[in-house]
Amino acid sequence: MRVERAIPEANVVDGKIYVAGGCRDFNASNWMEVFDPETQTWEFVLCPHAERCSIGVFKSVVIEGRIFHMFESESLVYKPEEDRWEAVGGFNNMDSEWPCISCCVIDNVLCSFVDSKMKWYNTKRQVWMNMKGLIELKPKLYSYCPVYMADYGGKLAALWTNDIGASGLEETRVWCAVIALEKRNGCEEIWGTVDWLDIVATVPAANPIPKLGSSIYVIGIDGSPSSSVWVLDCYRHVWRKAPSMRVERALPEANVVDGKIYVAGGRRNFNSSNWMEVFDPKTKTWEFVLCPHAERCSSMIQKSAAIEGRIVYMFVREGLVYKPEEDRWEVIEGITNMDLGWPWISCCVIDKVLCCFRNSKMKWYNTKRQEWMNMKGLLKLDSYSPVHMADYGGKLAAFWTNDFGASGFEERRVWCAVISLEKRNGDDDEEEIWGTVEWLDLVATVHVSSSVQCVVAATV
Repeated sequence: MRVERAIPEANVVDGKIYVAGGCRDFNASNWMEVFDPETQTWEFVLCPHAERCSIGVFKSVVIEGRIFHMFESESLVYKPEEDRWEAVGGFNNMDSEWPCISCCVIDNVLCSFVDSKMKWYNTKRQVWMNMKGLIELKPKLYSYCPVYMADYGGKLAALWTNDIGASGLEETRVWCAVIALEKRNGCEEIWGTVDWLDIVATVPAANPIPKLGSSIYVIGIDGSPSSSVWVLDCYRHVWRKAPSMRVERALPEANVVDGKIYVAGGRRNFNSSNWMEVFDPKTKTWEFVLCPHAERCSSMIQKSAAIEGRIVYMFVREGLVYKPEEDRWEVIEGITNMDLGWPWISCCVIDKVLCCFRNSKMKWYNTKRQEWMNMKGLLKLDSYSPVHMADYGGKLAAFWTNDFGASGFEERRVWCAVISLEKRNGDDDEEEIWGTVEWLDLVATVHVSSSVQCVVAATV
């Protein structure tokens, strides 16, 4: 290229490669350049809206010969055929549901996966619409992990992971689907047909990391079946071996209720007697917890959380609730509103309130109304990367990464916000949760290939 760039955006239009952004000292003359494979030459493309540009481009795609460049709060559209630019101020419908992880353009149709649905953007009506069909895909894609997409010879290739039923419980399955798209009713509907669907790879997953006071417990080893437990004493900064579990487990779920650690799942050959066990730090002993609904359980648990003294376990199509104080179990049948708003990556319980970050908004689960609600008082986080959460002494600690403006684009910035929560309107049906950012700052820098995997806070 004619200038050095770090993490620019590249798009192909009419056989030419247009590269934009990534220049620290950019101006109207050098923000974009184009490569012609026939002449093997680079040329600059004049951008008259340089003052609206950013070093880093949040997202870009080519639709109907136009290149859309999305920044943090506005966007630019370039039409190479006419050498013409358009500036779009503020967020529009395209921005609002454009996921940060992946999108794809197939035959001039922008596709994405959000809210557990495959969607496409109707440029005429300027709204996101659900893709129809795909019945055979839904049972496999019932997952809130990211879905990655690519143009596979004019068809949509989608890849995602799913831990449920992974072989030997040591591996996470990577699925791939090839989907053919068909326009109907004058391009007012897009129908998808799954041409191919299969497991293409396996990868390891992470271990549960519960915390108890000033200690952080690591259950198991690297996703392999194990009964070992290690404890990090955050006060003395030392590791020590804790009593082993009574049976080996691989990737179980761990939750703390009333000072005890409840570990469930992770057993290939499980029954009502060994699906769950509990550790008492005072007596240093493990005991099994009888689960009368073992036939409804799964070796792998999709998600779990302790809310109001109850442990909620979510599987693929149903769930279980355990109340340790009463030693009582309840079955959650079918898909509930809690499932639909519960993100795959991170959630957190603060003062008996389940919180998550989804679609660029902090949300909380209203147990009375049984629905997810937006947390009020917080401006939209300057991030579309996954947000990881932890209970920080009764406050919400949120971590996320942001590459925009990182030094030389060789480092990824890790941000942290400490948010206090306030309940308003009492016990009414109109109860609200308000968040106040008490602290916000850059806490670390890592290589651009790194990412935040888990956040745990201990009391010291």
